[in-house]
Amino acid sequence: MKAGVLVLILALNWGAFAEEHSHSHEGRNTQMVLNEGKKWQSDQTLKVNMAALEEKFDSVHKLFETKKVKSSDYKMLAKQIGDSTSQIVKNCKLEPKADATLHVVLGKLLAAQENLKNPKKRIVALREIHESLNLYHEYFE
Repeated sequence: MKAGVLVLILALNWGAFAEEHSHSHEGRNTQMVLNEGKKWQSDQTLKVNMAALEEKFDSVHKLFETKKVKSSDYKMLAKQIGDSTSQIVKNCKLEPKADATLHVVLGKLLAAQENLKNPKKRIVALREIHESLNLYHEYFE
């Protein structure tokens, strides 16, 4: 599935995406949960891609704070979100509860990616990305 199609599917219909995902989501709960009070283990693909996304966000956020951010910076951040989420989903090996928790984070990131395309929503998008990364760190090691 191409990244653009994946983003469109996720943005328009999260449930349809869940059905196409590579493993079962029977009894899937959309609430975020910890692993018996502890953070979920992240696999290598998840760690690498979230770190890349966080690095790109940090660089764009610094440019934003110094009023040096350009439209192309937002486009590169949106591309990083698409690339990272695509790789994470493609290589997902998490157990169902961890996977469901991660899907909430990824859904928020993909919503932010859409907002990055609209100059009037870019500040909102930066806030959404920041919140998503905080959630990721709250629920995953």
